[in-house]
Amino acid sequence: MQALTSYLAVKKDDATRWGELGGLELTAGSKYATQYQQAQQAAQAADPSAPFLPSGTLGSAVGQNPTYADASQKASARTSLLYQKAVGAYGLAVKDYQEASNRRPRNPLFLQQLATAAENAGNNKVAGHALQRYLRVYPNAPQKKQIEHLINTLLQGAPSVSSGNGG
Repeated sequence: MQALTSYLAVKKDDATRWGELGGLELTAGSKYATQYQQAQQAAQAADPSAPFLPSGTLGSAVGQNPTYADASQKASARTSLLYQKAVGAYGLAVKDYQEASNRRPRNPLFLQQLATAAENAGNNKVAGHALQRYLRVYPNAPQKKQIEHLINTLLQGAPSVSSGNGG
């Protein structure tokens, strides 16, 4: 990715390379999201007694099982780091696909990938607008009805981070 970033510092108008960089960032984001989900499961497994702890005042007084506390905290820190990396990579992919789609505004692939990256980054507004642009460029898209429904959901819904493939 570093070589591609250096190339784009010189050749800013190369939409294809912006799209390529966006694809690499999107892949990295998906990898981190998968690792995040696995780490989240590991964090839950690190303290198997947690579901059995009492709640309320008694639960606060009893606290976490000290045997599992350290492992649980480390797993939780790893989960948080991976989440931040996933969101960061998705954010970079959004920026890269915006560059690509600004340079080639009628390229439906760039618009579709921008929507996917933005949805994964939790930026539903950008995702929805990218899909609107996609339908203006490709009005006879085979999945037009599903895309229109997704646009409505994205533009009305609250931001959310997902690891799905989106758009």
